[in-house]
Amino acid sequence: MQAKRGLHGFAASFAYEAVGVGIRSIYYMPGIIDGGMTDKLDDKQKYNAMMSIGQEEVLLANDVAKRIVRSLYIPKVQKVVDKYEGALLVRRDGYKI
Repeated sequence: MQAKRGLHGFAASFAYEAVGVGIRSIYYMPGIIDGGMTDKLDDKQKYNAMMSIGQEEVLLANDVAKRIVRSLYIPKVQKVVDKYEGALLVRRDGYKI
């Protein structure tokens, strides 16, 4: 969790610097994705993690990848929520709206 917070902080700092030269930054935050590190969690741990962010179902990696690409050129993608945090656009996928 600390690593994700550190990455988020770096992205926010970068966005602040980059906006001055006309670069827009997007920080994409997927929810709990099936496979990878989640394979190390038992069902209760996955459920608790999902409930902490309001996620209803585990996301499939292929679906998330498609939504990431789609969200770059389509203003509103289903299940993806945008929120500006200063100069940084944060996209949350799978989180409670």
